[in-house]
Amino acid sequence: MNVKVTGKGLCSPIGDGKGSWERITAETKWYKAAKPDFNKYFEPKSARRTSNILKMSLVAAYDALNDNHEDISGIMIGTGLGCIGDSEKFLNSMIEFDERSLSPTPFIQSTHNTIAGVIALKLQVHQYNFTYSDRVFSFEWALLDAMLQLRETKQPKRFLVGSADEVTPQTHEIAKALGIYNDVSLENNDIVSMKSANVIAGEHAAFFTVSNSNESGVNLQFVKMFFQKTKRDILSSIKIALRESDIEEPDCIFIGINGHKAYDKVYNSVLNAFPHSDQAFYKHLSGENLTASSFALWLAVDCIESRKTPKEICLKQAKSHWKNALVLNHLRNDYFSAIFVSR
Repeated sequence: MNVKVTGKGLCSPIGDGKGSWERITAETKWYKAAKPDFNKYFEPKSARRTSNILKMSLVAAYDALNDNHEDISGIMIGTGLGCIGDSEKFLNSMIEFDERSLSPTPFIQSTHNTIAGVIALKLQVHQYNFTYSDRVFSFEWALLDAMLQLRETKQPKRFLVGSADEVTPQTHEIAKALGIYNDVSLENNDIVSMKSANVIAGEHAAFFTVSNSNESGVNLQFVKMFFQKTKRDILSSIKIALRESDIEEPDCIFIGINGHKAYDKVYNSVLNAFPHSDQAFYKHLSGENLTASSFALWLAVDCIESRKTPKEICLKQAKSHWKNALVLNHLRNDYFSAIFVSR
């Protein structure tokens, strides 16, 4: 049974992705998600009480559902760091008030599954609700969960699947001290030529409705995850999965180059194996975070649906539009994932 992406929503450094993708500058040390008009989604009083990552997630989820909030069979969320901003707020208040007179709100909103819980409360969804937090594979596990459930039933179902990760000053400083993030202000397209040992961070929320019904949408063919595998093993598994999808060579390969002088080479074996595929990149728009693959999937689905090839993401282009796309992501050669979608 075909599994399709039937809706999508985004809250990211390029906004909801529906406007122009202007060159952005990491003036605040990382790529911040553009703030939409929250009054369209929340009452002013509610918006003030809601944390940054929850607002990003709710906006992206509402856009993915496109006013069709009925018949949601479940919610699956992937997040690497969860509601880290509220965790920091609660811990700081413990120090500031000497563990007395603490507000419970930051504590209640500090857990990873708060995102899925708040969305379920807002939408009054009393169905399956699950949160995955497995570092770079967090979003992939959520997506795979939905795909497996949809393929195992003959009943029409629709899941809301997404991911969200935020960046805070504290987490950025810790990551910078560990040699992970860079706080140099540079234009995003410079990532291609950047030769650094650390990268630019970013935050975003990307959500999708995934269904096995007869609705129109982009087919989700497979999701693959590889942990500490060799390049040969990764390439072999991807080739087998593509052949099972009756594809010899993808129309386009989305690669997650982030400017790291050593780790970006991990994509070369796949690119060399498919020399006729177009090449696109995405972390110059999203920055690096633990669920960057969801941003890449949003881009791939948008390009296939619109039949347009934005010049802002193209590294190598020959085709006027793409019928399918292979989305690749990795972090520090340990985690590698592949998602394949087609029209």
